[in-house]
Amino acid sequence: MFWLKDDSLDNLDDLPPPDVLQQEIIEHLEAALAAFRDVAAALPKFEGQEQQA
Repeated sequence: MFWLKDDSLDNLDDLPPPDVLQQEIIEHLEAALAAFRDVAAALPKFEGQEQQA
């Protein structure tokens, strides 16, 4: 596994505080999960397949 360097992060002193970063990460992950749930809900259901929450 490798990480891509983000050139916009050359000055780490400009980063928001850790609590702000973690809240932004949580919000992005929750939005992504909601989008995946929307896609899953729109997919056709097959016989024998149970709906998950």
